[in-house]
Amino acid sequence: MSRLAPPPIPPRLRDVLKDYPVHLEQLQQELNKFAERTEPSLAPFEEAAWIIESALDAFVIDAIGEQKVAEASGDPAAIAKAHEKAAVMAIASGKRTWLGDGSLLDYFSGGIGRPSDDGL
Repeated sequence: MSRLAPPPIPPRLRDVLKDYPVHLEQLQQELNKFAERTEPSLAPFEEAAWIIESALDAFVIDAIGEQKVAEASGDPAAIAKAHEKAAVMAIASGKRTWLGDGSLLDYFSGGIGRPSDDGL
């Protein structure tokens, strides 16, 4: 059965999240799961974009939660770190940050994401 090659994380998004390797890994794992599905996708670009959006939304929610915990602790260093993380996640979640670079669309329209014929 053919599968999609896993889409890479768009370069601009990878750059924004460069200081958060765990988030990058989680995001790539979600994209890998998308590629490993056995049912065909009628709109792979849109589905991959939705997967990225969903993961980024979860990152923002988690960062806001961490920010609230840090603020409750009263620790200035933890508060500053949490505010920075929340700001980065908010920037990352903006579609213009990653969708506007065109790399995801190029990936699917350029044939890179088409099913492989090697039986994997």
